[in-house]
Amino acid sequence: MIFRYPGGKQRLLPVIMAALDPLLRDAPTFTDVFVGGGSVLIAVAERYPSKRLIANDLDLRMAAFWQLVATGTDSDAAAFCKLLRIPVTLEWFNAFRNMTLDTQTMRAYHAVFFNRTTFSGIATAGPIGGQAQASEWKVDCRYNADRLVADFKNLRELFQGRLTVTCADCLKVVSTTSDAMYLDPPYYKQGKNLYPVSMTPAEHSALAKALEDRPRWVMSYDNCPEILDSYSFANIIPVDVRYSINGTDRESWIAAKELLITP
Repeated sequence: MIFRYPGGKQRLLPVIMAALDPLLRDAPTFTDVFVGGGSVLIAVAERYPSKRLIANDLDLRMAAFWQLVATGTDSDAAAFCKLLRIPVTLEWFNAFRNMTLDTQTMRAYHAVFFNRTTFSGIATAGPIGGQAQASEWKVDCRYNADRLVADFKNLRELFQGRLTVTCADCLKVVSTTSDAMYLDPPYYKQGKNLYPVSMTPAEHSALAKALEDRPRWVMSYDNCPEILDSYSFANIIPVDVRYSINGTDRESWIAAKELLITP
């Protein structure tokens, strides 16, 4: 996986796919409404090679990455791979923070670079190891250019000719989608601290209302009273998860529950 996304669903894939599979078998199109790092989108693409796919993300940088994967020219892809190979240093981290992102390729690179060089993959966070770089873990410790380039090329091959990417409000996407969809909204409680684009309580509530009469969707959410109340009309299954806060030491991971929600 290219992205180490806060709240990424890699470990929940078996549960999510078990809920999605019955919807996908007869659906010509699958929509990932909050695509983010794309773990569910990739799983669907691999399992259903003839399925048409739609990926949406309101974050311009994430949308740019998936647009580059889906429809970027060969020259743009080559330029992106060249950017990925820029040596990662603290000086480059700080300089890049203040640059204007005036092309799709630069926005896509920004998404990957700061996902791979910040604390817990939080785009707005500081560098791994801090500005002093006094920690055992340095700013480049989770950045492997060869692997990123290879993963990007594999995604281009996987999604060639079958992925449409949008950068729209989730309510617009839901209102125009009749086939199977997966939704992984920004966390209700910590979304504003984890993602460049989050949602207000009113927006979370509006999304619940928009889904109430929709029959073909699967959703994952953080476990909190507000979401339990908003989705009282739906089926809600608590799922055990563990969040990695301090790196790869699994003993330090925090046990919690997320919610799998279906109509």
